[in-house]
Amino acid sequence: MAKYEQAEHPFSGWRLYKIFHKGEGRWYAHLTSPDYSTRQTMSLARYLMSVKLGRKLTKNEQVDHINNDKSDDRIENLQILSIAENIKKSSKGRTTVELICGFCNKTFRREKRQLHPSKANQSKFCSRNCLHESLRRK
Repeated sequence: MAKYEQAEHPFSGWRLYKIFHKGEGRWYAHLTSPDYSTRQTMSLARYLMSVKLGRKLTKNEQVDHINNDKSDDRIENLQILSIAENIKKSSKGRTTVELICGFCNKTFRREKRQLHPSKANQSKFCSRNCLHESLRRK
């Protein structure tokens, strides 16, 4: 069985397992109730920030790694950002291009790095809905 420790407030009463996800390169906190009937998984960074603040974070709060290293969960490397602030931070220095949807003719923006030749068909549409509608009408 994996080694666990008691979770801290605001997760008192839960058991904490720390799990590393190789594919994402980040740590996760896997919490279970004492009788194992309830489970909850979140990033270890989110767990640590909740413990530091003494409350669970809201859905609109995201924990950002200041140095962009997702495996560096030192509390001094973590900060809370809104969803919009986190998107803005992660998109700095990226180039976007303006395109016209092949189905609804709306103008939309896409990051240049997302325009791969292998995904040329998908890049022509502003959303999955437009892509699927265009496929249905063929």
